Amino acid sequence: MDSKIDEENPSIDDTPTISDVQVHPLTIMTSVRP
Repeated sequence: MDSKIDEENPSIDDTPTISDVQVHPLTIMTSVRP
């Protein structure tokens, strides 16, 4: 169980990064929008 939690810890840290990346493309497109 300890091993599973240790592996899920890094996954949770990556989750917020993925969410930010999904919103980034939208913001970048609007910023680059002519």
